[in-house]
Amino acid sequence: MNKNQETVISMVIIQLNNENMEIPEESKVKQLIDCFAQFNPLNDDEKNEVKKEVFSRLNVRMDLGSIIKTDYRPWYMNAKANIDDRYWNRYRQYLLSKKGFAPDSVNSIDKATDRMLDLFGNPNEEQEFSRRGLVIGDVQSGKTSTYTALINKAADAGYRVIILLTGTIEKLRQQTQSRLDEGFVGFSSYDILNNKAKVCIGVGEYDGSINAVCLTSTANDFNAKVANTINLKISSLNEPVIFVVKKNKSVLEKLEKWLTTLNNSSGKIYHPMLLIDDEADNASVNTKKLDEDPTTINKCIRKLLNVFTRSTYVAFTATPYANIFINPENDDEMLKDDLFPRDFIYALDAPTNYIGASEVFSEIGNHHYMLHNNDDCEDFVPEKHKKDFEPGNLPVSLREALCSFFIANAIRDLRGEGFSHRSMLINISRFIDVQERIAEEVEDFVRNYKMIYKNYGNLGELAESHPEIVFTRKIYEKYFLYLNVTDKGDMFTWLEVEKQLSKSCAPILVRTVNGTNSKLNLNYENNSEFGLRIIAVGGFSLSRGLTLEGLSTSYFYRNSKMYDTLMQMGRWFGYRKGYADLCQVWMSEKSADWYEYISEAQEELKHEVKRMMNANGTPKDFGLGVRSDINSLLVTAVNKMRSAEDYERTISLSGTVVETKYIDLDEKINSKNNEIIYYWLNKIFENGYKTTEVKEIDGIPEPLDQKKHVQILSVDSEYIVDLLQKFNVNRNNFDFQTDSIVGMINNDKHKLFSHWDIIIADNNRDNPPQKICEDISLGPINRSFIINKELKYIQMSGSKSRLGSVNYAKGGLTKNEVKTIEERAKISRSSTENKTNFNQNDYFNVGFKRNPLLIIYPVSLSKNKKSIDCPELIESYKELIFGLAVGFPSIAGEEKITYKYKVNSVRWKEIMGIDSFDDDYDEEIVDEND
Repeated sequence: MNKNQETVISMVIIQLNNENMEIPEESKVKQLIDCFAQFNPLNDDEKNEVKKEVFSRLNVRMDLGSIIKTDYRPWYMNAKANIDDRYWNRYRQYLLSKKGFAPDSVNSIDKATDRMLDLFGNPNEEQEFSRRGLVIGDVQSGKTSTYTALINKAADAGYRVIILLTGTIEKLRQQTQSRLDEGFVGFSSYDILNNKAKVCIGVGEYDGSINAVCLTSTANDFNAKVANTINLKISSLNEPVIFVVKKNKSVLEKLEKWLTTLNNSSGKIYHPMLLIDDEADNASVNTKKLDEDPTTINKCIRKLLNVFTRSTYVAFTATPYANIFINPENDDEMLKDDLFPRDFIYALDAPTNYIGASEVFSEIGNHHYMLHNNDDCEDFVPEKHKKDFEPGNLPVSLREALCSFFIANAIRDLRGEGFSHRSMLINISRFIDVQERIAEEVEDFVRNYKMIYKNYGNLGELAESHPEIVFTRKIYEKYFLYLNVTDKGDMFTWLEVEKQLSKSCAPILVRTVNGTNSKLNLNYENNSEFGLRIIAVGGFSLSRGLTLEGLSTSYFYRNSKMYDTLMQMGRWFGYRKGYADLCQVWMSEKSADWYEYISEAQEELKHEVKRMMNANGTPKDFGLGVRSDINSLLVTAVNKMRSAEDYERTISLSGTVVETKYIDLDEKINSKNNEIIYYWLNKIFENGYKTTEVKEIDGIPEPLDQKKHVQILSVDSEYIVDLLQKFNVNRNNFDFQTDSIVGMINNDKHKLFSHWDIIIADNNRDNPPQKICEDISLGPINRSFIINKELKYIQMSGSKSRLGSVNYAKGGLTKNEVKTIEERAKISRSSTENKTNFNQNDYFNVGFKRNPLLIIYPVSLSKNKKSIDCPELIESYKELIFGLAVGFPSIAGEEKITYKYKVNSVRWKEIMGIDSFDDDYDEEIVDEND
């Protein structure tokens, strides 16, 4: 798009938005384009491109999200009529015109931030207040735009001091400062603090008469000497003052001291203050025990809040687990209460054009094609290595990824994208020394291919004698042949791409990006005219907060198992308008499975917010609920587990399916379980129970959805208890504790578990029947696996750690009941979620009254690439292996059913596969290595 096209697009969208036309007639759009093109000349082809882009932006949708809160008297909506929203109006124009936001997205940001402001303290009331809140977004989903809107509205409403905490990295702080300069200040903060002539930028271009005061800049964090030269007092200001500071002990202490020294005449600062904590799970959370001093940054933030008599603290993060685990009762006489979001928790929904984890890592995701395997990287740089490690030759996967980046640049240029930023990410090691060595290897590869493209790229078939050209063509045919379609429906041939490679790849730079050089090497601002094309090799600096502009190729090989760490490393999430089909994400099979697993946990967290909202729950209720989630063991940061004391969690089984995904490695134990299943089923049938394909509703038989599988309906709970007490469950199944489940059934006061439905999984279509009791023979289900010899278990479905299938969760239900449940599940989902695919828990957690379910899985181990090292295991397991799953319905109005387990730090280290609690497994710690 050229400048005239962008101008016309902005003007058309603004006009349509002013007329409240969400999806207008095509004739109306054409009419507006012709009108505005009189002043910004366009040819017919350019007008057609503008029309397509207008409809593309108009089709983006964004839901408002969900909120849970304490009782509080709202104020903002009533006050809006008397608020001069000049800050917000110019930011709104900026989003629509300059940033190309869809009108629906801007309207949703407007409504969502209105709801947030209503939960803030009222800056125009004299009474003191201290508010705490949490906003949950998605990684790279546009949280910055949301909190910038919030800052603008807070300024309009009367907040006089605004403090924005970025992460711990200076480059991230500078990046955020630059965005606030454009989105709030309207001028360059660097020019302001260096007494240079003011030039309007960003929102300033729409109204330059507004002069917010900024005491930090893109060049420097808060500096007391600079601030003192201005001799500024908050009480003398007619406009708000903003500080964009990183989470650094020295900086935060200097800011607190300056505020109290220059502006504190009576022990406290009376002016209302808004503190927004971006990446709030990073460094802000206190990880010390209650009787110990808080961690440094946590202490600094609390002291800063305590300077003001009226303050609102809002945490922003995509990975809120650590924030939710803050003890809500933690209080200190000097520091006051901790940062638990006691007043509200808001879960934002991403726009429909956002590419998130489920889109990439779920096999049914629309962007699953992006995912590629790089298990061969283990030979290049092992997951576990030291800072003196010397990488070998580049693995095939990395060479393919690099060539993919070359081709993506060529295609984007052929598509006419011009001087846009292009980035590739390589995140393999946390050590700077190793990153430098990796960059050297990559630089040699890139330099060689550039030379070959330049010397031979225009020779057509004659160039095929060069291995580099042949290799690049193979990558083109393997990954891009069916993807690189232009808007006109044409296909770029290999010869077209080949001729473009030299010109497109010549500007590509290979640079390390870490704490020591990120400012210098990742400088998009100074390359805005022609666009920066960079292959960024890094670690922690590429793992949190930092945005890589135009990211199309991501090569990732890291070993963290923490939810928040993995999600924050996912720089590939976000918006890839116009080039999503060219994007690639390279990672190990194990990491991909973890990402798929945690993306489901992320969605469950948002669903829990929505359920808690519908139940009028409070943030404290929600915090306790998340603590009792079956996945809570894995989402807790390692530094919460440094203690050798017992680790206790309350686990909720209400509305969930739990299964024995870890099977004992001992063949004798599994043989014993076979006998237990055999005699247990015989006993059930001897006592009069029968298999059935029919369930009666009001006396009328209705075919079951599961009629091809063996089902036994309405079995007395005493049989379930009998089986669970006898069956041997491997101790690594932490969410399947048979003693606790049995105790829960026996203590069932509400008679929710008196009768159970049973389903036995089978695969007669692919496997010959095997006898599992006197009356039943069926084909076992196939499951891949991996072996953990140290912990002595067989892990079902390899690194996916799954035994069951969604289909079996429908056991005991009729087709009409399944339909009802799925309709309820759809209603609870946002516009960005898949509403046609369901997980096992969906059939238990929507408040539909059904019997609890027992699923018996007869398993046959399948040979796969992960089982090469243990062929004797498959050979020795001639008998079936049995696993179990139980599903507990969530009944509206009934109490939550929970049980507890304990695990000490030694056992925790076994589970996570680590030797000690060191920095390799705590990404919140930034040291000299990264």
